[in-house]
Amino acid sequence: MDFLEREDSEVAAFFANKTVLITGGTGFIGKLLIEKLLRACSSITRVYVIIREKRGVTVQQRLHKLLNEKVFAGVLHRRSEARLKVSALCGDTEKPLLALSNEDLDRIQSEVEVVIHSAATVKFNEPLAAAVRANVEATAYVIELCHRLKWLQSFVHVSTAYVNVNQPTGSSIEERIYPFDLKAKDVLELVARLPTSALEAATPHLLGAYPNTYTFTKRLAEELVVESGLPAAIVRPSVVVATCKEPFPGWIDNINGPTGFFLALGTGSLTTIYGNWDIKVDLVPADFVVNCIIVTAFKMLLFHRLPMELADFLLCRVAGKQLPLRKLYTRMAAGLEVLNFFFHQDWDFKQANAIAMYNSLGDSDRYLFPMVASGDFKWATFLKVYLFSIKYFILNEDLETVPAARAWRKKLAVIHYGSRALTALITAKAVASFIEFTTGIDVPIF
Repeated sequence: MDFLEREDSEVAAFFANKTVLITGGTGFIGKLLIEKLLRACSSITRVYVIIREKRGVTVQQRLHKLLNEKVFAGVLHRRSEARLKVSALCGDTEKPLLALSNEDLDRIQSEVEVVIHSAATVKFNEPLAAAVRANVEATAYVIELCHRLKWLQSFVHVSTAYVNVNQPTGSSIEERIYPFDLKAKDVLELVARLPTSALEAATPHLLGAYPNTYTFTKRLAEELVVESGLPAAIVRPSVVVATCKEPFPGWIDNINGPTGFFLALGTGSLTTIYGNWDIKVDLVPADFVVNCIIVTAFKMLLFHRLPMELADFLLCRVAGKQLPLRKLYTRMAAGLEVLNFFFHQDWDFKQANAIAMYNSLGDSDRYLFPMVASGDFKWATFLKVYLFSIKYFILNEDLETVPAARAWRKKLAVIHYGSRALTALITAKAVASFIEFTTGIDVPIF
């Protein structure tokens, strides 16, 4: 974690005296975005975060809880005044103009220069109507708001590398928008008009080659960004995992993606995953993604004459409290069903734009905003830290309990394989007894 001021940082200079609006600020990537802006761009004027009231908890209470999380401990300890630069706005991305009050709307219209839209539902099996509202309609509302901003310089939309998984497995996926039969506006109108039952029945036909509503709706959202006429860029992360270095190694706060599977495998609630051993797994540390988003916002100042820039961001490829195991197993079982498609498909995601953007940075900015796996990055080391971090941050267990956990894992293995052996023996005896009863032939088991 670097707190040094670097006067030759072009990125930090760009964000100096600027006001940034972030959607999805209470999410995993959103938290890291806020933390990195406060730490590396300390001269930033303000960071506005759109937050909903939730289950009786006010927006200010949610902001207070957010800034008291471990991820902010370092920067707020060293720069306590940074807390005052984060302001919560009561709003909802799924409503026109984000349901902002007139006062808040007037404020951001005259202040905000950079918008980062990272709010989304990441549930693969979300009903189509809910996914369209969260990923497509919300993007349309954010774009509508951006058109009202007097001083907008950069709009960054956080998408996913998997928006083009309707392409055949083995395809090379370029950093561009591929032609698509359906238009986002038509799907929005369809969802608004059709009753729930009819929409559910039509969902498989609408998805076509898309395996789930998440990738489908993120593709539609990109279309809206491209056609917006804004100084916009799209960042497409692959599978986001724990942080590599910033603000500290291994930070994670959710069990989405591979984190949940590692947790289930480690606790013994999941023993096998059916997939293609030869496919590559596209993983990217979360801090790499955050740095890419920040640098992309800066680079839009240079790309302002272009209608759109794309940065496919993969860069990395690799072949205490009681745990509710039943709930975890149920969630993993559902996850395996929706992720089965990805366990058997593989694409060659191109990333020339992201790499070129990183290489165009000066030495200071490459140091402050690392986006690629440099020579000192070792996947084996990172994955080891990642697995330990799941135990520490997700389970809230001290790492001193690792030996006991390993012993427990061995016991689970004994129980698992012992039960399988016992089941096989009982089955064999039952079959032998049936044969003896029906044919009179003695069938020895041993």
